[in-house]
Parts: sequence; structure tokens; C-alpha cells
Amino acid sequence: MKHLIYITLALLALASCTEENIDLNTTDYTVSIVRECLSPEELTPVNDSALVTLNIRGNIYQQYTDSLLTASFKDILPGTTTVTIDYPGFSQTKYVVNIVEKESQSTSVSLLPSSGKYAAELSGVLAAAGTTIPQDINVIITPQDTISNLVKHNGNGAVSSVYVESLSRKVIAAKDGKFSATMPATSAGTGYTIVADDFIDPDTETLFECVAQDITLYCGKKSVVQIKYVQPE
Repeated sequence: MKHLIYITLALLALASCTEENIDLNTTDYTVSIVRECLSPEELTPVNDSALVTLNIRGNIYQQYTDSLLTASFKDILPGTTTVTIDYPGFSQTKYVVNIVEKESQSTSVSLLPSSGKYAAELSGVLAAAGTTIPQDINVIITPQDTISNLVKHNGNGAVSSVYVESLSRKVIAAKDGKFSATMPATSAGTGYTIVADDFIDPDTETLFECVAQDITLYCGKKSVVQIKYVQPE
């Protein structure tokens, strides 16, 4: 009976040592935030904080940044990590990074102003020769690959994706062929592609197709764009 008890306990111990329960070596990870477009006198001192959230295979770590806008995480598990940064006045930024097992590593993240004087102001007009632009037509603004440059990782791991709130897709209803939007942007310029819905002239039943246009927006600057329509051959 004793042998049976020992064998049973050994099997239970072995079963509990699954991959999920094995202790992994931990690592240190630091997130440093740069607020895009602020003037030097506005960079310091910092009286508020950003909330940095790590999600590592369902394990949640949260920390507010210090006076240097830095959040330091100690003894966390390595692996694929989703990092979310929330800071008032700036677009929420989320990225996926592979934190490898090493002594320490860090990521620098540039946050884009989403409102106020440092956001980019975009206005435009839809133009189609020989017809009138319909009311409330959709104008779609999508970011280009330039947003990947907002995240710079210092370590052997790699950043696989970057998402910035209000950049991924923005739909505006244009009235009388005119539209406007307040967009996040950097001082170096953030690339967008603008396209509007195609439409059919109700009088002539002619199809008008929108020509997509690329534009670079700069924080604190106003930009004007004309989006043209053509008749397909």
C-alpha cells in the first residue's frame, strides 16, 4: 500500500509540472515615452502619468510612468507581449513585442497628440468635373507604414505590429463635397492615404471613381487636399 501511495504522489507531482506551471526565468523591461511635437519647455516637468499595461499570455502587469515618463517592470515573464499605453491628450498606442529572456531591455514609444494645438488639421474638397458631389459621401483616411517608426525596441526581441487609436481607419461624412478632420501626427510627418466612395450621377447614370491620394500631415499644421474623381474608360 505504501508503494502505491508513493507512486500516486509521484504521478500527481509529474502531472502538475506542465508547461504552464514551469517557472521561467524572468526579465526586466522598461517602457519610455516620448510626447511628439511638444516644445522643449513643455517636456519637463511632467506632472501627469501614462498608464502602461502589459499582457503576457494572459498575465496582466500595469504601472504608471514616473516623472521621466518611464515605466519599469521587474521580474516579468519573457515572451510575446501586448503593450498598451494610455495618456490623456494623446492617441492610445498599442504594440506587440517579443520580450526575450535576458537581463534587461527597453522600448521607446512616441505618442501622437490627438487633440489641441499639436494635432494636425486636415480639410479637403471632393472634385468631379461635370457633376455634383452627393451629400454625406464617405471619406476614408488610413495610415501608411510610417507608424511603425513610432516604436523602437532595444533588445533581441522584435516589434511585430503597431496600432494607434484613430489612425487605423477614420470615416467622415463629407457635406457639399467638403470635409475636415483632426488627425494625430508627428513633427517629422505622418503619412495617410485618403479615398472617398465612388458614386453614380443619377441624371446620366455615369460612374465616377475616386482617385486615392497620399498626404503627409504634420503636428500643429493645417493641410488642404483636393480629392479627384474620374470616369472609368
